Amino acid sequence: MLQMPGLFSGYMGQEELNTRVLTSDGWFMNNDIGYLDKEGDLFVIGRYDNVIRKNEQMVYPSLIEKAIRQHPMVDSVIVVPISEEGNQPKICACVVKKSNSTLTRDEVIKMVELEAAKDGRVLTPPDLVLFLDSIPMNSRGKIKVSSVVQAVQAKLQL
Repeated sequence: MLQMPGLFSGYMGQEELNTRVLTSDGWFMNNDIGYLDKEGDLFVIGRYDNVIRKNEQMVYPSLIEKAIRQHPMVDSVIVVPISEEGNQPKICACVVKKSNSTLTRDEVIKMVELEAAKDGRVLTPPDLVLFLDSIPMNSRGKIKVSSVVQAVQAKLQL
């Protein structure tokens, strides 16, 4: 949440959205998730909209992506929830390998496990690892998450 001089007074003509993001006492709820480390430094690790709720646990895709991205054979990665009717969502890591890479599913999962052990945090490894040729982006260079989910569902025939 943010509050500061000069903070905008709301989205023009979008009262329903304004009600969700602006409090009556002037705070803007920006939807970011973060934590303070031992030294008091703030780290933003994602957005509440992107949290995957699985088995009473909150899974932060950005932390899983960060762990996987450290592998030298990974070009890019996005982690998305894949829902199956009546079941908990599956955590799916969509990975684009660097050219001539021999990266395997087990190596991807091992990167997440190593990162979790290093930090001492709970970090849920992906249930699925899919290797894609590319990750769809919009004209601004942002990942088109809905297109990734559709591609995964098509590949898994869901």
